[in-house]
Amino acid sequence: IRVQLKSDLKLVGLLSDENHRSIYNKNDFSYWTSEIGIEDMSTFVDGIGPHYSDLYEQGTTLKPSKLFNDARKHNLFIHPYTFRSDANLQPFATFDVMLEFYIDKLKVDGLFTDHPDKVVR
Repeated sequence: IRVQLKSDLKLVGLLSDENHRSIYNKNDFSYWTSEIGIEDMSTFVDGIGPHYSDLYEQGTTLKPSKLFNDARKHNLFIHPYTFRSDANLQPFATFDVMLEFYIDKLKVDGLFTDHPDKVVR
């Protein structure tokens, strides 16, 4: 796109989450979520679009994941998907608490949502 069409549009590399990976696609794309894969991707995209649950360490404390840190290290913007107010929000108590974590704590650069009316501040 950049070379052939001389486009200056920002490109986002969408990353499949683990659950959808096993349901829809039997291929192993774990390379693209490794640090070397993120570094490689940084040569042809401007950002990544992972599932939001891939951006924090699973467990009791909400800390940024290795994927999050690797993306920041390689100057990629982060645009997770898909924020839904009617989904299972665990480990977050409410949709607003979830948004606070991603927007205010992680400072994601944007997000995909099915509920823009609840996200715009």
